[in-house]
Amino acid sequence: VHCVVASTSDDRTVRVWDISTPASAEKRKLVGHLGFTRALLWHSECANILFSGSWDSTVRMWDVSTATCLYVATEHHGDV
Repeated sequence: VHCVVASTSDDRTVRVWDISTPASAEKRKLVGHLGFTRALLWHSECANILFSGSWDSTVRMWDVSTATCLYVATEHHGDV
């Protein structure tokens, strides 16, 4: 069982938190967006894949186990 949540921020990062203990700790910091991050979606079948949307008009696909950006979708032409 994975006990993690993800959050977005005005600092343009996505953070993944380990909430398995009362003293929750930041597990990963995902850096790459150039604008505020606003939207998050976990992959329905791959627990380590997270999608993030940003006011920089991109959607990024992340492997949260390595904090690696796997893909950047730039086809959208507005805030995500």
